[in-house]
Amino acid sequence: MASAVSSISDVLEGKLSDDLSNFLSETFNETSIKKEKLIVADPKLGTTISKKLGIQVLSEKIVVDLYRGIRQHLDSLITGMNSEDISSMALGLSHSLSRHKLKFSPDKVDTMIIQAIGLLDDLDKELNTYAMRVKEWYGSQRSSMISMGTEISDEDINNIIMGCDQVISLTVYRTELYDYLKSRMMAIAPNLTTIVGELVGARLISHAGSLLNLAKHPSSTVQILGAEKALFRALKTKNATPKYGLIYHASLVGQASPKNKGKVARLVASKSSLATRFDAIADEKDLMAEMGHNCRKIIETRLRILEKGGTGAKITDKSDKQKKQTKFELISTKPLYNPYADIANEPVEAGPSGTKAEESEDSDDSQMDVESEDSDNEPQSKSEGKKPVKKQEIKASSQGQVAMEIEQTEESVSSKKKEKKKKASEKQASEIETTEESVSSKKKEKKKKTSEKRAEVETHDITEESVSKKKKKKASEKQVEVETPD
Repeated sequence: MASAVSSISDVLEGKLSDDLSNFLSETFNETSIKKEKLIVADPKLGTTISKKLGIQVLSEKIVVDLYRGIRQHLDSLITGMNSEDISSMALGLSHSLSRHKLKFSPDKVDTMIIQAIGLLDDLDKELNTYAMRVKEWYGSQRSSMISMGTEISDEDINNIIMGCDQVISLTVYRTELYDYLKSRMMAIAPNLTTIVGELVGARLISHAGSLLNLAKHPSSTVQILGAEKALFRALKTKNATPKYGLIYHASLVGQASPKNKGKVARLVASKSSLATRFDAIADEKDLMAEMGHNCRKIIETRLRILEKGGTGAKITDKSDKQKKQTKFELISTKPLYNPYADIANEPVEAGPSGTKAEESEDSDDSQMDVESEDSDNEPQSKSEGKKPVKKQEIKASSQGQVAMEIEQTEESVSSKKKEKKKKASEKQASEIETTEESVSSKKKEKKKKTSEKRAEVETHDITEESVSKKKKKKASEKQVEVETPD
């Protein structure tokens, strides 16, 4: 039976088993392979046979009808076997094959969850329609009784009562089905149930097809599972893609504010995908759902941080937020003269009253003054002029050099800024002068043009007056000639 189950499972998957390959190689010779064709109902299996054994395969629609006829008359075609024996063998093989495919375990039957959640959704729809119908029925009868004054008949009341009883029985059955679904979910996927709840987890499993298929999906697919239409519509119209699908109905996503729902849905999807893989593939059962409780705590802490206004990336104290970074400023420190750094310190005996220490300090001061005067008057020898230099003197000199360099750089920077300001002011003044000169020249040109136009107009008027005077003179002369007799 085990070999038969393995061979038939290979045939269903389109693979070529060892028994089938041996049978075909024995029945087909080299000459028959080239001449004859093998009829195969499954085209996938036919392609594997033709590739591995080189046999010509025929798989068309006519083959299905041919196989149906062979299956009906199989007892007459095979000698030595009854139809009852063939049916019992087929039944046993189908049972063992179904057990092999499902890997039968009473705690891992996710098909029961798929059917239960489907029936629960149907019951919710039916209950809503039944309750609304009974309410409208009774309301219409009561309104007619009040308005028209007619009484409700016993038959109508009995039918309304039967409808109410049916609604009550459906609600009772729904509660029992919900309890069954809850127990099955805690047995099959306890960690997923702890994170998203029984109903959302069952809907995710039924939408994916099985718990193993849901475990194969990445967290990004789990996040938008159930919103495929909106996703493809958004991709087609080049709009924003949806942020959540069935996972939107989880309690953790519902607790978040509208602006944080996308972030919480992404986090819930990532943790639920991990929990699903653990529930589907892990060898040991986690009935206490420790992993699910830990993941839920992480999500709840992140949700609290997001609701308070933080990013949720890192938890920091309020004191760290209040601290501000101080600006870096250059402080110019002038070196101070230290007279004790010029002379090597000599051990001084400390007396009870401290007078010897004071005397040694005074003597050191006097020696320093004397040596400075001698150095001004006469140069000392090399052997006598060498004095031990202390680290303090070197540090003071280096600090003084650094301070001098800083002052010089500041002075140079300030001088450069002043030069730039002077140049900018000079440029602005020159530009203003040029603009004023151009404006004045333009005004002068306009005045010239207007004066020229006026002169032209005046000359034109003068010429017109002279012409009119000449015409008048000629007319007067003509009149005089006419008046004088010949």
